[in-house]
Amino acid sequence: MIKQLFFGLFLFTLCTRVSAQKNNIEYGFQSGVNLSSAYGDNVGKEQNGIIAGLHIGGHIKVNVTNHFGVKAILAYHQTGSTWGALLFENSTATGLVAGELHNKLNYLNLPVLAEYSTGKKVKFNVNAGVFAGYLLKYTMVIKTEEPGISAQRTSPGNRKAINFGVSAGTGIQIPIATTIKLDIGLQDNLGLSNTYKQGNGTAKINSFTVMAGLTFALQ
Repeated sequence: MIKQLFFGLFLFTLCTRVSAQKNNIEYGFQSGVNLSSAYGDNVGKEQNGIIAGLHIGGHIKVNVTNHFGVKAILAYHQTGSTWGALLFENSTATGLVAGELHNKLNYLNLPVLAEYSTGKKVKFNVNAGVFAGYLLKYTMVIKTEEPGISAQRTSPGNRKAINFGVSAGTGIQIPIATTIKLDIGLQDNLGLSNTYKQGNGTAKINSFTVMAGLTFALQ
């Protein structure tokens, strides 16, 4: 009973603070570029490369105080990695040809972040939290110096459907109207779960995002 009472008091205090806060709810949209790579015992450092992808989505933030808020982002996130300096059998099966293997994993990501901001008009912010992602599509692309043996496979295959990890970032908000702000930010999603299914080794994804967008404040 005491635990429920304290929990209810906490929720009441939180709602009171949020109600009293001007422009306590913000929402917006952003897009940008992901620079992703893989790490783990199934990833050779000498072969692992960076792959670029698209980030596009929306966010909502509840400002608990003038400096602190909770932010959730729902975004389409293209990640993956590139393995270079590989050798593949040529089309006539008489020798080897150099090539690359591109692993492309497209997720629907949901980071939930605690965000601290400072500044009067122009605001600077830092955030940290956790994220979960659902695999929408997995594509393995082989590119070689001999186009005839290039290949692409779009089946999820040996990849897990769920990914999760920690997220941290920083950014700046520049007002361009009374209730509209320009957002520019950097975000790093460090995957902690193995993207491979059991028995295929360990490969985790680290994705660094550069993004920009607009934020609108509810009156």
